[in-house]
Amino acid sequence: MYLVKTENIAVPAINLAIEEYLVRKVNSEDEFLYLYVNEPSVIIGKHQNPFEEVNLNFCRNSNINVYRRISGGGTVYHDKGNLNFCYITQSTQKNFNVYKQFLTPIVEYLNSIHVKAEINSRNDLIIGSQKISGNAQFTSRKRMLSHGTLLFNADLQNVSLALKTSLEVVSKSTKSYRSPVTNISAHLNKSFSMEIFKEQVEKSICKTYKCLKQFELSNSDWNEIKKLARSKYISWDWNYGLTPPFSFIAENNDLEFKVKFEIRECKISGIEIERDDKNLCARLWPLIKDTPFEKISLRKILLTEFNESFTNKIIASIYPF
Repeated sequence: MYLVKTENIAVPAINLAIEEYLVRKVNSEDEFLYLYVNEPSVIIGKHQNPFEEVNLNFCRNSNINVYRRISGGGTVYHDKGNLNFCYITQSTQKNFNVYKQFLTPIVEYLNSIHVKAEINSRNDLIIGSQKISGNAQFTSRKRMLSHGTLLFNADLQNVSLALKTSLEVVSKSTKSYRSPVTNISAHLNKSFSMEIFKEQVEKSICKTYKCLKQFELSNSDWNEIKKLARSKYISWDWNYGLTPPFSFIAENNDLEFKVKFEIRECKISGIEIERDDKNLCARLWPLIKDTPFEKISLRKILLTEFNESFTNKIIASIYPF
């Protein structure tokens, strides 16, 4: 196994692109370990709905961006107090959805510093009844990506505020399993930095997996990774457009309407009128049909038909975050 080293990159789009590049593009016979820390961000699973999983208003006001990853599972919060680990290994029927082999070196390290961590039935790492790590996997042909989080000294208030729903929706998207969380640092006999924690976790994993040497990405690798980050991980089409179909009810007593909206590919695909006393929907529907479910796009198109004050009322009803 090779240990991937970068210059402490904390850009979520780049780190997600590195993971995907390693599992899809690099020599299929090699295995890798990559540990990194991200700036504040929210990472949703591939089959999740950000409107259902994330407090988008809080995140926008706090400059916390939302990203979709290629693996399934639930939504997680990242910041400089959270350590991310990523294994790239061979994929077989025996090791897919089996996390113990990847988590055991971490548990052994935590136990060695008197932190009583264990793996639960959901493949999370817990201390008592509190979660410190969530994990997910992705396979590509014969390759597998297994990655997870480690809450070391994360901002738990931000975790709580960011991971709340923005909208009550009906959907078949993957739902996050909400668990109480704790920081590893709260259970240490002696405090130390994230840098030391990262080094020690790395050392424990490398002892088990016998990391032979460091792997440095070439200029060509970096060009491909940056291209992937730009085209995919910072794009609206990937982060929001891939949202599974969902519906929600918009209601405004002042405007005297109540309408069920259908969203497909994160575009407004249909409406079902439950109440429309002012016949507003007859004017509204031709404008918003197939419009991206995104505030700026909605506002721009509504202003072609309605004044600013009326537009703001409609936006507040349809997109209240």
